[in-house]
Amino acid sequence: MHTRLLQRSRLAAILWWEPFWLLIPGTLLLFPNEQVTVGLYPWLILSLFLFWPLRWIQSWSPLPQRLPAIQALRHFCLPPQAPITLILLMILFWLPINIWAAPNHELAWQAAGTLCVGITLCVALYSWSPEWLSPTHLPQVLSAGISGFGTLLALVSLPFINWKPEYRLFYAPIYQYLDAIARGGESIHANVLAGGLAISIPLLTAIFVSPRLLLPTQAVSSGLLRRLRIIYGLALAIQSVILILLQSRGADLAVATGLLVVISLRWRRLFMPLIFLCLGLTLIALFFRGNQLLEAMSNDGALGGWSGRLRVWQGGLSALHDFPFTGIGIGNYTVIMPLLYPTGVNVEGYPHAHNHLLQIGLDLGIPGFTAYLAILILIMALTVGIIRNQKVVPLSTKSLAIGALGSMVAFLTHGIFDATLWGTRLAPLPWVLFALVVTLAKLETADA
Repeated sequence: MHTRLLQRSRLAAILWWEPFWLLIPGTLLLFPNEQVTVGLYPWLILSLFLFWPLRWIQSWSPLPQRLPAIQALRHFCLPPQAPITLILLMILFWLPINIWAAPNHELAWQAAGTLCVGITLCVALYSWSPEWLSPTHLPQVLSAGISGFGTLLALVSLPFINWKPEYRLFYAPIYQYLDAIARGGESIHANVLAGGLAISIPLLTAIFVSPRLLLPTQAVSSGLLRRLRIIYGLALAIQSVILILLQSRGADLAVATGLLVVISLRWRRLFMPLIFLCLGLTLIALFFRGNQLLEAMSNDGALGGWSGRLRVWQGGLSALHDFPFTGIGIGNYTVIMPLLYPTGVNVEGYPHAHNHLLQIGLDLGIPGFTAYLAILILIMALTVGIIRNQKVVPLSTKSLAIGALGSMVAFLTHGIFDATLWGTRLAPLPWVLFALVVTLAKLETADA
């Protein structure tokens, strides 16, 4: 017994480094260069799973006799207590089929690497248990990481944003300064950055409203709370200003929806009035100027407005109908769609189906799409369950769950009109949000 405990302690010390190890192959996969050839991609992807056998050894216990097949399979998952691990394994087991079906294997390996970075980061974060960090504080660390990353991303990305000056909703003199500091070479599309901020802002808003959420103890002075609220408010202001300047209408709508969820759940009396107010304004806008509103929301360069977006969706659905089992090949949208399903849209400027779930179906086929949809449903169910729990769940856990739910709603709303958080360099960000929800669910189970 003593030897077994000593072995687990040593493995835990090694597994502490997993999130930091992922930075090395993850950076090479998300930021490829001339030195990273397509032949290195399989090895880089395999290196992402370097710690998984160690985690299995750490959590392994003798398999009980007469265990049902499904439970026996879950017994060997990594780690066995996580509710989404089995679904993640299904996606990973299906991924070689999606790579095999792709006509351009270089693009396929790049997209597969991005997906595996997100999955392994998710597992590493919700399994992370360093000795110096209490399990009850892990959700606080992840929440601070998402919020801090969003703020840092908003500031650092300014010289690298690919602005869209010809399609601005408004013009301000600050755009002249932003154009002047723009750098050539590597850039980030405005809609991609806006999609990342759409996840961060609702969660940061929940933290700003309750600044005690990220503190290890609730016994703090009022002066410290004021200083924390100033810091959180400044971070929220930075992200909000950058989001406004990006003028991504889908992200603006997503953030507004996510904030509606956070505000209505934080102050329950406002829930029904806000719902009726939003429904009323939406019906009035659609009744009087429905077509003009849809065109204004969808007009974006070569996409050609709402009619162009519908053509892109119809082309994607036709491709999914023709390739339901394997999809068109992960990462091969720009190869297959112009050749077999031309829509009149420049796929170089818009290399996705402009719908998150549709793009996943095209990349992973119906089996992968079903597994990913199951993850979304499970994450939403876990979050709602924490919020509705009236027994032993701490207030801080519920408040973080409200922020996470707002971010999930914003993420899904943005995914209706865009797919900028799939196959891009910010694609791992939703997986970090999933990890946050899983850690909150594990806390709820432990408290119960």
